[in-house]
Amino acid sequence: KEIFGAEALVRWHRKGRLSTPVEFVPLLTNDGSIIKLDYYVLEEVCKWLRKRIDNGFEPLRISVNFSRKHLEEKNMIGNIVALIDKYELDHQLIEIELTEIVNGLRANGIVTSMDDFGTGFSSLNMIKNVDLQVIKIDKSFIPLEKDYEGKDKDLIMFYYIIKMVKKLGKETIAEGVETEQQLDYLREVGCDAVQGFVFDKPLPA
Repeated sequence: KEIFGAEALVRWHRKGRLSTPVEFVPLLTNDGSIIKLDYYVLEEVCKWLRKRIDNGFEPLRISVNFSRKHLEEKNMIGNIVALIDKYELDHQLIEIELTEIVNGLRANGIVTSMDDFGTGFSSLNMIKNVDLQVIKIDKSFIPLEKDYEGKDKDLIMFYYIIKMVKKLGKETIAEGVETEQQLDYLREVGCDAVQGFVFDKPLPA
């Protein structure tokens, strides 16, 4: 029960209310400005880590989401490395969640992860063909404590996903964990780390 790391989430304080990514990220993605937002978040994370280290606290590895729009960018890897180096941080302190481009980041010592394993673009082929270090398993794969149709299958699938990923030498993080019962189950099957409301809701820095 120690802090393993954190994920940087973005919220927008606007006109007295808090807007979630589902409200504004699609718009920013469509016009391409999501790239600016991703770099803004990365720089804020780097600033926070630099301040934490300078104040004598242990650093944490922080995960930052990058949009697929960065595939259109000519020098994404160079830009990421330059931003981390600007704050004189160990590359291992930054984890980029981007399923398509990882080899250049890995060559520069930056941790890479696959987010939401089991949904969307994530697939077994990605685990096989791409040099990812961390697999973040989507909450839809985590069995609930109540009985429901198909629970036996979910238990079997989750157990073997964890075993397979660990056999491949990668870290496993379960996302969206909400209850102590889920936490106990994840500990039992050997999941490395978890994130979710079981600890707290998303918090300011």
